[in-house]
Amino acid sequence: VDEIVPYEREETPFNITVVDIQDFGCSEDSGPVGVCKVEVYYLYDADNESWGDSWVLYATNTTLITHPDGTADNWTLSFDAPEGGGYYRFKSIAYDCLGNVEQPPFYHGTYDAECEVIKDRVPPVVTKVDGEPSYPKPAGEESIYVLKWDTPIYVTVVDQPDPDNASGVDELYITFEVPGPGTHWEPITEWTVNDPGINGYYNISYTFILDDYKDIPEFSLEEGVLYHMYIKAIDAQGNEVEVKAQKFVVDETGPVTDVSVDCTHAMPFNVTVYATDAHAGVHTVTLYFRYSAEEDGGGDRSWSEWMVYDTYEWTTYENATSHVFSFIWNPDDGYYKPGYYEFYAYAEDNLGNSNGIPTNETTAQAECYVEPIEEDFNGDGMVNVLDLYYIIANWGKNESSPDWATVQIYDLSGNGVIDALDIYALVAKWTG
Repeated sequence: VDEIVPYEREETPFNITVVDIQDFGCSEDSGPVGVCKVEVYYLYDADNESWGDSWVLYATNTTLITHPDGTADNWTLSFDAPEGGGYYRFKSIAYDCLGNVEQPPFYHGTYDAECEVIKDRVPPVVTKVDGEPSYPKPAGEESIYVLKWDTPIYVTVVDQPDPDNASGVDELYITFEVPGPGTHWEPITEWTVNDPGINGYYNISYTFILDDYKDIPEFSLEEGVLYHMYIKAIDAQGNEVEVKAQKFVVDETGPVTDVSVDCTHAMPFNVTVYATDAHAGVHTVTLYFRYSAEEDGGGDRSWSEWMVYDTYEWTTYENATSHVFSFIWNPDDGYYKPGYYEFYAYAEDNLGNSNGIPTNETTAQAECYVEPIEEDFNGDGMVNVLDLYYIIANWGKNESSPDWATVQIYDLSGNGVIDALDIYALVAKWTG
């Protein structure tokens, strides 16, 4: 078999040619009897390292025409690489018409010619998917992915072109870059084989978290710094792909909040919550409040537990925003509960980071004192028989009464005397 040029064959089938076909005969007197048959054999090895001796008959030609001088025309045949990509050696064996068989050595000792059938010239395909939590922060026409240290990142590498012809993934690297010179490629040496294909690593996957790479000196990843993540894969054929997987930033910090109150001393009144988050953006704010009916008296009031008033959610990216809650608390189905109120804003970003649910030790961010309505004499938020009692108990008192300065609050009609008109005014606000 003639030398195969070029040695590397990128497509199949390709032609091989048996040359120098000749029968020399046993002596000058008898002359050649002619070549009646030629066989072509191949030997295959996947990695060019362990050839063995399992020759396979590929083709036989019994239609050769021998010329008077014992030679025959060259025989060209198509070879389709039955074993797929890899390394092939060839030899041809000729038989004369008396059954004598050609003996080694062949052109290269044990074989005539060799070649490599390239399995693939296409680099692997790398895909990356972020697990949860992650958030694509808008940045012009692209996104910056906001991640946490423990966000799982799933990498899949599929070699090309298909399981039967891919040379297999051989090397996998990852790097994280900030603007500046130099790149350190960290090798990944352990992965999961999803589909071995014919060469062991056709389809592989690798799962990691950023915390795995945080303390590698060449990276020293920090929260809040913008990085570019690159993944590089090389197959056994040397085909290489470098993928700019994404821009990302790590965010482990909750939003910052503040509260302002338009305290009119009556309900409802507006409570404005302000929230900022530098990276993942504000997702929700929840207004908490607590209540006390006590005057301070120079000491601490006794407060209720913190209670949730309402929550607001943003559906678009917001890194600095506010929301106004109209606040009224009416636990007893009256008008509202007079007394002292404190407020705190809890916020979560789009990764679930928060500034913390308030506890008994939490300092309030705003406060307001709410006075009872005029008809609610006992300040319980209701207008009922308990308030009617005060009118009846002071019935008939007028501006000349010695305690008028104290009891005139029961003169709801303002006519200078506590009488039936005040009962009518109270009943008009009756809650029961």
